[in-house]
Amino acid sequence: MKKSYLGFIIWLIAYSALVTTPVFLPIKDAAVLTRILLVFTAVAMVILMAMMYVWETVYWMSGVSYEQAVAAGSERRKRFAFLHLRMFGIYAVAYILFSVIAQFLHFDWWVDTVVFTVSLIVLAIFSPKYKL
Repeated sequence: MKKSYLGFIIWLIAYSALVTTPVFLPIKDAAVLTRILLVFTAVAMVILMAMMYVWETVYWMSGVSYEQAVAAGSERRKRFAFLHLRMFGIYAVAYILFSVIAQFLHFDWWVDTVVFTVSLIVLAIFSPKYKL
């Protein structure tokens, strides 16, 4: 396994470029725009986790060094990445469902932002339970 951050850099550039595009849409409602951006971000995180799973680049995650990833072996790297992919996938689906409900109930944009941020923090707190 060769150490490379090229895939992560490409993902980061693509995410940064694409996340700005909804601002140019003719949407005046801040809540709708916020939901679009946060749903896009949740999906982008799933894509990043999928990339780590496919390429076994778990050293892109905080707390995992390249040396640890190499020493773990392919099977453990895949399992570790899959657990994170599953967790972020569930998070994204749950947030998308919340976002649809919030749209129908006319929640303010800040409610989405708080729910997204707090649930992401909870996800970050529970993700270290998965060991490489």
